[in-house]
Amino acid sequence: ITYSKLKQFRSHLIDEGYAPMSIQSIMSILKHVIDTAYRDRLIPVNPYSLLEPLKMKQRPRDAFSVEEVRILYSSIIEEFKPTVLLLALTGLRISECIGLGREDVKVSDTGTTYICIDKQLNHGEYSSTKTKAVRDVPILPELAELIGFEPTRLSAFYRYFNPIKDTFRDAKARKLCIHSLRHFFITDSKAFGIQERKVEHIA
Repeated sequence: ITYSKLKQFRSHLIDEGYAPMSIQSIMSILKHVIDTAYRDRLIPVNPYSLLEPLKMKQRPRDAFSVEEVRILYSSIIEEFKPTVLLLALTGLRISECIGLGREDVKVSDTGTTYICIDKQLNHGEYSSTKTKAVRDVPILPELAELIGFEPTRLSAFYRYFNPIKDTFRDAKARKLCIHSLRHFFITDSKAFGIQERKVEHIA
């Protein structure tokens, strides 16, 4: 592992659309490994010590348009249509969506159906949500029937999802990805006049 390889790897993460915080997190793990290898004299020099700090203006990730969501939904195989619909209409993160079970669907005293989001599933392990907060996401009762994504099918979902979103205009420059469905929900909700504070609470 050389200085050039480290710089090339970090540039690759930037090109792939990772946020600066995510890049910093990934690179800090790599730094720890290299620092340890150098300290244990497994490598003669520490290439990480030469790497300049990341200075990068974060371009906001774009949201899908309504038409793009329609295309995603109509083009993806039948098995994954419910997932696209659920993500677009709830603003859930994919890690929250695949961690859901029917037991997470509740009905309030007033008859409102909602999902209690208190966990996420990453690499087969449950953990608290990204913000550590628990939130209730109101949904149409019909959406409750869409819950039941099989986590082992996630890689297959991406195999079908990514080629479709890559056909959209300026997909790479707009940093379109699965998270853009969450941005679609937030943008679309505000456009329909839902108070910003309510949208942010749901999201």
